[in-house]
Amino acid sequence: MNIGVVLMASVVAMAIGSLWYSPLLFGKQWTKLVGFSEKQLKEMYAKGAAKSFAWGFFSNLVMIYFLAQLFAWTGVSSLGEGVRLVLAVWVGFILTLTAGSVLWEGKPFKLYLLNGLYWFVVLLANGFILATWS
Repeated sequence: MNIGVVLMASVVAMAIGSLWYSPLLFGKQWTKLVGFSEKQLKEMYAKGAAKSFAWGFFSNLVMIYFLAQLFAWTGVSSLGEGVRLVLAVWVGFILTLTAGSVLWEGKPFKLYLLNGLYWFVVLLANGFILATWS
C-alpha cells in the first residue's frame, strides 16, 4: 500500500465533500434538510470549521486506509474489481449503517439519499485512485 496515494485520496475525498455540500451542488438542499438556517450555518463555521475539517480529513484518511487494506486483502487488481468492491462496501456498510438516521432519528429520507450518494461518489473516486495508482 502506498501511503502517498492514501493521503492523496483523502484530499480528493475532502474536495468532493467541499463541492458536494457547497451552494454549487447540494449545499442549499442539505442546509434545508438538516434544518439549519443560514445564520446557524455561518455561526457553526465561524466557531469550529477548522476543527471539523481536520476531523473530517482524519476520518477520511482512516476510511481510505482501510479501504486500501481491503483492496490488498481481496487482491483487487483491476478497475472493475475495485468498482465491485466499492459497490459492496457502499451497499453493505454505508447504506445499511446510515439508514438508522431515518429509522430511529427521524431524519428525512431525502437527506439519507443525499448523504448516501455523496459516500458513493467518494468511495467510487477513491476506489478508482486505489485501483489505478496503488
